Amino acid sequence: MKFYLILACICLFSGTAFACIWDRDTIRHEAEGIPDILETISGRFDRYPDLYFEMRRDRLLPLIEKSPQDLALYDDIAVAYDRLGDSDTAIKWMEKKKVQLDLNPDPVHEYRYLANLGTFYAHRWLKTGGDLNDLTDIDTATELIEKCIELNPEAHFGREKYQLKVLKWIQSHSGPDGNSPIVKPDGMVTKTEKGAPPSEAVQGFSGLITLGAAWESVDIFEALAYALQNEGRHHIAWLASLRVNELVKDGKQSLTGNPTEGIHYNLVDDRKPLNTYYQAIRTEAQKWQKNRTSFIEQKLKRGEHPDTHPGFWNDFREKTSPPQPPLKIKKAEVAYGIAWICLVLGIITVLAICIMALKRKLRKQRY
Repeated sequence: MKFYLILACICLFSGTAFACIWDRDTIRHEAEGIPDILETISGRFDRYPDLYFEMRRDRLLPLIEKSPQDLALYDDIAVAYDRLGDSDTAIKWMEKKKVQLDLNPDPVHEYRYLANLGTFYAHRWLKTGGDLNDLTDIDTATELIEKCIELNPEAHFGREKYQLKVLKWIQSHSGPDGNSPIVKPDGMVTKTEKGAPPSEAVQGFSGLITLGAAWESVDIFEALAYALQNEGRHHIAWLASLRVNELVKDGKQSLTGNPTEGIHYNLVDDRKPLNTYYQAIRTEAQKWQKNRTSFIEQKLKRGEHPDTHPGFWNDFREKTSPPQPPLKIKKAEVAYGIAWICLVLGIITVLAICIMALKRKLRKQRY
Protein backbone atom coordinates (compact mmCIF):
# COMPACT_ATOMS: atom_id res chain seq x y z
CA MET A 1 0.00 0.00 0.00
CA LYS A 2 2.78 2.45 0.92
CA PHE A 3 4.54 1.75 -2.38
CA TYR A 4 1.40 2.51 -4.39
CA LEU A 5 0.72 5.69 -2.46
CA ILE A 6 4.21 7.02 -3.09
CA LEU A 7 4.09 5.98 -6.74
CA ALA A 8 0.74 7.68 -7.16
CA CYS A 9 2.11 10.92 -5.73
CA ILE A 10 4.94 10.84 -8.26
CA CYS A 11 2.42 10.20 -11.03
CA LEU A 12 0.47 13.26 -9.87
CA PHE A 13 3.52 15.51 -10.21
CA SER A 14 2.07 17.36 -13.19
CA GLY A 15 -1.56 17.17 -12.14
CA THR A 16 -1.93 17.84 -8.46
CA ALA A 17 -5.38 17.83 -6.95
CA PHE A 18 -5.03 20.62 -4.40
CA ALA A 19 -5.37 23.92 -6.14
CA CYS A 20 -7.46 26.59 -4.51
CA ILE A 21 -5.05 29.29 -5.54
CA TRP A 22 -5.73 32.98 -5.98
CA ASP A 23 -4.34 35.22 -8.69
CA ARG A 24 -5.79 37.47 -11.39
CA ASP A 25 -6.88 34.44 -13.46
CA THR A 26 -8.83 33.12 -10.49
CA ILE A 27 -10.78 36.34 -10.20
CA ARG A 28 -11.67 36.22 -13.90
CA HIS A 29 -12.69 32.57 -13.68
CA GLU A 30 -14.80 33.24 -10.61
CA ALA A 31 -16.66 35.93 -12.53
CA GLU A 32 -17.26 33.61 -15.47
CA GLY A 33 -18.36 30.71 -13.29
CA ILE A 34 -17.51 27.01 -13.34
CA PRO A 35 -17.69 25.46 -16.82
CA ASP A 36 -20.55 23.17 -17.75
CA ILE A 37 -20.24 19.68 -16.23
CA LEU A 38 -19.74 18.14 -19.69
CA GLU A 39 -16.93 20.62 -20.39
CA THR A 40 -15.39 19.66 -17.05
CA ILE A 41 -15.44 15.96 -17.88
CA SER A 42 -14.25 16.39 -21.48
CA GLY A 43 -11.46 18.88 -20.65
CA ARG A 44 -12.91 21.78 -22.66
CA PHE A 45 -11.87 24.54 -20.27
CA ASP A 46 -9.08 27.13 -20.06
CA ARG A 47 -5.52 25.94 -19.56
CA TYR A 48 -2.27 27.77 -20.28
CA PRO A 49 1.29 26.90 -21.42
CA ASP A 50 4.33 27.59 -19.22
CA LEU A 51 5.33 30.62 -21.29
CA TYR A 52 2.11 32.34 -20.17
CA PHE A 53 3.21 32.22 -16.52
CA GLU A 54 6.86 32.94 -17.31
CA MET A 55 5.95 36.18 -19.07
CA ARG A 56 3.65 37.24 -16.24
CA ARG A 57 6.33 36.54 -13.63
CA ASP A 58 9.04 38.38 -15.56
CA ARG A 59 6.80 41.41 -16.09
CA LEU A 60 5.69 41.66 -12.46
CA LEU A 61 9.02 41.18 -10.69
CA PRO A 62 10.24 44.72 -11.53
CA LEU A 63 6.79 46.17 -10.69
CA ILE A 64 6.72 44.76 -7.18
CA GLU A 65 10.08 46.36 -6.46
CA LYS A 66 8.45 49.74 -7.13
CA SER A 67 5.13 48.91 -5.40
CA PRO A 68 5.80 46.46 -2.54
CA GLN A 69 2.51 47.46 -0.91
CA ASP A 70 0.47 46.09 -3.86
CA LEU A 71 -0.66 42.82 -2.26
CA ALA A 72 -2.21 41.36 -5.42
CA LEU A 73 1.20 41.31 -7.12
CA TYR A 74 2.49 38.82 -4.53
CA ASP A 75 -0.32 36.41 -5.41
CA ASP A 76 0.28 36.70 -9.15
CA ILE A 77 4.02 36.13 -8.82
CA ALA A 78 3.71 33.28 -6.32
CA VAL A 79 1.08 31.45 -8.36
CA ALA A 80 3.19 31.84 -11.49
CA TYR A 81 6.13 30.18 -9.74
CA ASP A 82 3.89 27.40 -8.44
CA ARG A 83 2.34 26.78 -11.86
CA LEU A 84 5.89 26.44 -13.19
CA GLY A 85 6.67 23.79 -10.58
CA ASP A 86 8.63 25.90 -8.10
CA SER A 87 6.56 25.69 -4.92
CA ASP A 88 9.53 26.62 -2.72
CA THR A 89 9.81 30.04 -4.33
CA ALA A 90 6.03 30.43 -4.28
CA ILE A 91 6.07 29.88 -0.51
CA LYS A 92 8.82 32.48 -0.10
CA TRP A 93 6.70 35.03 -1.95
CA MET A 94 3.81 34.35 0.39
CA GLU A 95 6.18 35.00 3.30
CA LYS A 96 6.99 38.37 1.72
CA LYS A 97 3.28 39.08 1.37
CA LYS A 98 2.78 38.29 5.07
CA VAL A 99 5.29 41.00 5.99
CA GLN A 100 3.21 43.54 4.04
CA LEU A 101 -0.05 42.19 5.50
CA ASP A 102 1.26 42.71 9.01
CA LEU A 103 1.96 46.34 8.12
CA ASN A 104 -1.36 46.85 6.31
CA PRO A 105 -4.00 44.30 7.45
CA ASP A 106 -6.57 43.39 4.81
CA PRO A 107 -9.11 40.58 5.43
CA VAL A 108 -9.51 39.77 1.72
CA HIS A 109 -5.78 39.39 1.21
CA GLU A 110 -5.42 37.55 4.51
CA TYR A 111 -7.79 34.92 3.11
CA ARG A 112 -5.93 34.76 -0.21
CA TYR A 113 -2.61 34.48 1.62
CA LEU A 114 -3.87 31.48 3.63
CA ALA A 115 -5.47 29.80 0.59
CA ASN A 116 -2.38 30.19 -1.58
CA LEU A 117 0.14 29.24 1.09
CA GLY A 118 -1.82 26.13 2.09
CA THR A 119 -2.04 25.04 -1.53
CA PHE A 120 1.66 25.62 -2.14
CA TYR A 121 2.62 23.45 0.84
CA ALA A 122 0.40 20.64 -0.46
CA HIS A 123 1.92 20.98 -3.92
CA ARG A 124 5.44 20.89 -2.51
CA TRP A 125 4.67 17.65 -0.66
CA LEU A 126 3.42 16.03 -3.86
CA LYS A 127 6.22 17.36 -6.06
CA THR A 128 8.92 16.08 -3.70
CA GLY A 129 7.58 12.53 -3.84
CA GLY A 130 4.90 12.55 -1.15
CA ASP A 131 6.81 10.96 1.73
CA LEU A 132 4.16 9.26 3.90
CA ASN A 133 6.60 9.21 6.79
CA ASP A 134 6.77 12.99 6.73
CA LEU A 135 3.39 14.73 6.43
CA THR A 136 4.71 18.04 7.75
CA ASP A 137 3.74 19.97 4.61
CA ILE A 138 0.32 18.30 4.46
CA ASP A 139 -0.31 19.11 8.13
CA THR A 140 0.70 22.72 7.52
CA ALA A 141 -1.49 22.91 4.42
CA THR A 142 -4.46 21.50 6.34
CA GLU A 143 -4.10 24.06 9.12
CA LEU A 144 -3.86 26.94 6.64
CA ILE A 145 -6.84 25.83 4.56
CA GLU A 146 -8.93 25.42 7.72
CA LYS A 147 -8.10 29.01 8.65
CA CYS A 148 -8.95 30.37 5.20
CA ILE A 149 -12.30 28.55 5.25
CA GLU A 150 -13.07 30.19 8.59
CA LEU A 151 -12.46 33.59 6.99
CA ASN A 152 -14.40 32.91 3.79
CA PRO A 153 -16.39 29.62 3.75
CA GLU A 154 -18.02 30.17 0.34
CA ALA A 155 -15.06 31.37 -1.72
CA HIS A 156 -13.96 29.45 -4.81
CA PHE A 157 -17.56 28.15 -5.16
CA GLY A 158 -17.04 26.37 -1.84
CA ARG A 159 -14.38 24.08 -3.27
CA GLU A 160 -11.92 24.75 -0.45
CA LYS A 161 -14.14 22.55 1.71
CA TYR A 162 -13.37 19.72 -0.68
CA GLN A 163 -9.71 20.63 -0.92
CA LEU A 164 -9.65 20.24 2.87
CA LYS A 165 -11.29 16.81 2.58
CA VAL A 166 -8.55 15.72 0.17
CA LEU A 167 -5.86 16.91 2.57
CA LYS A 168 -7.43 15.08 5.50
CA TRP A 169 -7.75 12.01 3.33
CA ILE A 170 -4.01 12.15 2.68
CA GLN A 171 -3.45 12.35 6.43
CA SER A 172 -5.52 9.20 6.93
CA HIS A 173 -3.74 7.44 4.01
CA SER A 174 -6.72 5.17 3.25
CA GLY A 175 -10.10 4.06 4.49
CA PRO A 176 -10.61 1.23 6.99
CA ASP A 177 -11.15 -1.29 4.18
CA GLY A 178 -8.31 0.01 2.04
CA ASN A 179 -10.54 2.03 -0.28
CA SER A 180 -10.33 5.76 -0.81
CA PRO A 181 -12.51 7.72 1.64
CA ILE A 182 -12.88 10.35 -1.05
CA VAL A 183 -15.24 8.13 -2.97
CA LYS A 184 -16.82 6.00 -0.26
CA PRO A 185 -20.50 6.82 0.38
CA ASP A 186 -19.58 7.56 4.01
CA GLY A 187 -16.70 9.80 2.92
CA MET A 188 -16.54 12.99 0.94
CA VAL A 189 -19.77 12.96 -0.98
CA THR A 190 -22.40 11.43 1.25
CA LYS A 191 -25.83 13.07 1.02
CA THR A 192 -26.10 13.56 4.76
CA GLU A 193 -22.60 14.92 5.32
CA LYS A 194 -23.20 17.73 7.83
CA GLY A 195 -26.29 18.70 5.88
CA ALA A 196 -24.32 19.56 2.74
CA PRO A 197 -26.47 19.24 -0.41
CA PRO A 198 -25.14 16.89 -3.12
CA SER A 199 -24.91 19.75 -5.63
CA GLU A 200 -22.32 21.42 -3.40
CA ALA A 201 -20.07 18.38 -3.81
CA VAL A 202 -20.43 18.44 -7.61
CA GLN A 203 -19.59 22.12 -7.62
CA GLY A 204 -16.66 21.65 -5.27
CA PHE A 205 -15.02 18.81 -7.18
CA SER A 206 -15.72 20.47 -10.55
CA GLY A 207 -13.96 23.57 -9.25
CA LEU A 208 -10.90 21.56 -8.23
CA ILE A 209 -10.73 20.25 -11.80
CA THR A 210 -11.44 23.38 -13.83
CA LEU A 211 -10.16 26.16 -11.59
CA GLY A 212 -7.50 24.09 -9.88
CA ALA A 213 -5.17 21.41 -11.13
CA ALA A 214 -7.05 18.13 -10.73
CA TRP A 215 -7.58 17.45 -14.43
CA GLU A 216 -5.34 14.37 -14.15
CA SER A 217 -6.47 13.22 -10.70
CA VAL A 218 -8.08 9.79 -10.61
CA ASP A 219 -9.43 10.39 -7.11
CA ILE A 220 -11.11 13.72 -7.80
CA PHE A 221 -12.89 12.41 -10.90
CA GLU A 222 -13.92 9.35 -8.92
CA ALA A 223 -15.31 11.64 -6.25
CA LEU A 224 -17.11 13.72 -8.88
CA ALA A 225 -18.72 10.57 -10.26
CA TYR A 226 -20.02 9.67 -6.81
CA ALA A 227 -21.31 13.19 -6.24
CA LEU A 228 -23.19 13.08 -9.55
CA GLN A 229 -24.51 9.64 -8.66
CA ASN A 230 -25.82 10.96 -5.36
CA GLU A 231 -27.81 13.55 -7.32
CA GLY A 232 -29.36 10.84 -9.46
CA ARG A 233 -27.47 12.02 -12.54
CA HIS A 234 -26.46 8.48 -13.48
CA HIS A 235 -25.57 9.12 -17.12
CA ILE A 236 -23.25 12.05 -16.31
CA ALA A 237 -21.74 9.99 -13.49
CA TRP A 238 -20.96 7.27 -16.01
CA LEU A 239 -19.16 9.82 -18.21
CA ALA A 240 -17.08 10.91 -15.21
CA SER A 241 -16.21 7.28 -14.52
CA LEU A 242 -15.06 6.94 -18.13
CA ARG A 243 -12.61 9.76 -17.45
CA VAL A 244 -11.36 7.74 -14.46
CA ASN A 245 -10.81 4.75 -16.75
CA GLU A 246 -9.00 6.93 -19.29
CA LEU A 247 -6.64 8.28 -16.64
CA VAL A 248 -5.86 4.78 -15.36
CA LYS A 249 -5.09 3.61 -18.91
CA ASP A 250 -2.75 6.58 -19.29
CA GLY A 251 -0.79 5.42 -16.24
CA LYS A 252 -2.31 7.69 -13.60
CA GLN A 253 -3.13 6.09 -10.26
CA SER A 254 -5.31 6.70 -7.27
CA LEU A 255 -3.48 7.71 -4.10
CA THR A 256 -4.66 4.34 -2.76
CA GLY A 257 -3.17 2.49 -5.73
CA ASN A 258 -6.54 1.57 -7.25
CA PRO A 259 -9.68 3.50 -8.17
CA THR A 260 -12.73 2.21 -6.32
CA GLU A 261 -15.30 0.25 -8.30
CA GLY A 262 -18.24 2.45 -7.36
CA ILE A 263 -22.00 2.07 -7.55
CA HIS A 264 -22.15 4.48 -10.46
CA TYR A 265 -20.59 1.76 -12.63
CA ASN A 266 -23.71 -0.36 -12.38
CA LEU A 267 -26.68 1.99 -12.74
CA VAL A 268 -26.58 2.62 -16.49
CA ASP A 269 -27.99 -0.15 -18.66
CA ASP A 270 -27.34 1.08 -22.19
CA ARG A 271 -23.73 2.22 -22.02
CA LYS A 272 -22.75 2.06 -25.70
CA PRO A 273 -24.24 5.46 -26.74
CA LEU A 274 -22.62 7.07 -23.69
CA ASN A 275 -19.25 5.50 -24.45
CA THR A 276 -19.46 6.75 -28.04
CA TYR A 277 -20.49 10.21 -26.87
CA TYR A 278 -17.63 10.35 -24.36
CA GLN A 279 -15.09 9.58 -27.09
CA ALA A 280 -16.65 12.27 -29.27
CA ILE A 281 -16.51 15.02 -26.63
CA ARG A 282 -12.98 14.07 -25.60
CA THR A 283 -11.79 14.15 -29.22
CA GLU A 284 -13.43 17.53 -29.80
CA ALA A 285 -12.08 18.93 -26.52
CA GLN A 286 -8.54 17.85 -27.40
CA LYS A 287 -8.79 19.55 -30.81
CA TRP A 288 -10.22 22.67 -29.17
CA GLN A 289 -7.46 22.71 -26.57
CA LYS A 290 -4.75 22.22 -29.20
CA ASN A 291 -6.13 25.07 -31.31
CA ARG A 292 -6.40 27.35 -28.27
CA THR A 293 -2.88 26.54 -27.02
CA SER A 294 -1.40 27.11 -30.48
CA PHE A 295 -3.12 30.49 -30.68
CA ILE A 296 -1.87 31.49 -27.21
CA GLU A 297 1.71 30.43 -27.89
CA GLN A 298 1.88 32.32 -31.20
CA LYS A 299 0.68 35.49 -29.49
CA LEU A 300 3.02 35.06 -26.52
CA LYS A 301 6.03 34.55 -28.78
CA ARG A 302 5.17 37.88 -30.44
CA GLY A 303 5.38 39.51 -27.01
CA GLU A 304 1.61 39.78 -26.51
CA HIS A 305 -0.04 38.64 -23.27
CA PRO A 306 -3.67 38.80 -22.02
CA ASP A 307 -2.48 40.84 -19.01
CA THR A 308 -1.13 43.63 -21.21
CA HIS A 309 -3.05 43.36 -24.48
CA PRO A 310 -6.82 43.90 -24.08
CA GLY A 311 -7.47 42.66 -27.63
CA PHE A 312 -5.50 39.45 -27.13
CA TRP A 313 -8.50 37.21 -27.90
CA ASN A 314 -10.11 39.29 -30.62
CA ASP A 315 -8.94 37.14 -33.51
CA PHE A 316 -9.32 33.76 -31.79
CA ARG A 317 -11.66 31.47 -33.71
CA GLU A 318 -13.02 28.17 -32.48
CA LYS A 319 -12.58 25.56 -35.19
CA THR A 320 -14.75 22.90 -33.56
CA SER A 321 -17.92 22.73 -31.49
CA PRO A 322 -18.99 20.18 -28.86
CA PRO A 323 -21.14 17.27 -30.09
CA GLN A 324 -24.74 17.24 -28.95
CA PRO A 325 -25.35 14.85 -26.03
CA PRO A 326 -27.54 11.77 -26.49
CA LEU A 327 -31.25 12.33 -25.96
CA LYS A 328 -31.21 10.34 -22.72
CA ILE A 329 -28.71 12.80 -21.19
CA LYS A 330 -30.76 15.79 -22.31
CA LYS A 331 -33.93 14.32 -20.83
CA ALA A 332 -32.19 13.36 -17.59
CA GLU A 333 -30.63 16.81 -17.14
CA VAL A 334 -33.92 18.55 -17.92
CA ALA A 335 -35.67 16.33 -15.37
CA TYR A 336 -32.96 17.12 -12.83
CA GLY A 337 -33.37 20.84 -13.43
CA ILE A 338 -37.15 20.64 -13.13
CA ALA A 339 -36.81 18.69 -9.88
CA TRP A 340 -34.65 21.42 -8.35
CA ILE A 341 -37.01 24.16 -9.56
CA CYS A 342 -39.95 22.30 -8.04
CA LEU A 343 -38.05 21.93 -4.78
CA VAL A 344 -37.29 25.66 -4.64
CA LEU A 345 -40.87 26.57 -5.53
CA GLY A 346 -42.14 24.15 -2.89
CA ILE A 347 -39.98 25.75 -0.22
CA ILE A 348 -41.14 29.22 -1.26
CA THR A 349 -44.79 28.09 -1.16
CA VAL A 350 -44.43 26.59 2.30
CA LEU A 351 -42.76 29.76 3.57
CA ALA A 352 -45.49 31.90 2.04
CA ILE A 353 -48.21 29.80 3.69
CA CYS A 354 -46.44 30.00 7.05
CA ILE A 355 -46.10 33.78 6.77
CA MET A 356 -49.77 34.18 5.84
CA ALA A 357 -50.84 31.96 8.75
CA LEU A 358 -48.67 33.95 11.13
CA LYS A 359 -50.16 37.22 9.88
CA ARG A 360 -53.71 35.90 10.41
CA LYS A 361 -52.82 34.76 13.91
CA LEU A 362 -51.35 38.16 14.78
CA ARG A 363 -54.42 39.90 13.32
CA LYS A 364 -56.75 37.81 15.48
CA GLN A 365 -54.70 38.52 18.58
CA ARG A 366 -54.83 42.24 17.80
CA TYR A 367 -58.61 42.30 17.62
